[in-house]
Amino acid sequence: MESPISVWRKQQGLTREALAKASGLSSSLLRQVEEGKTGIPGELQDYLTTLKENVSLLASEQSFFVASRRIRPLK
Repeated sequence: MESPISVWRKQQGLTREALAKASGLSSSLLRQVEEGKTGIPGELQDYLTTLKENVSLLASEQSFFVASRRIRPLK
């Protein structure tokens, strides 16, 4: 069974190397995390938390923009 981090990474279209670089980890440490051999380092937790907050912010801004433009649904 794949780890949630591995599943999420693949859903985002990220390579292990790309996620490792973005989060400041080595790809070998990320591999160990994905394989369940070690816990999630603070750097990766911080990166994922920041990413989640940014996605939530973008979603709320998009909802506000759509609501403020009063876009009518297509018929």
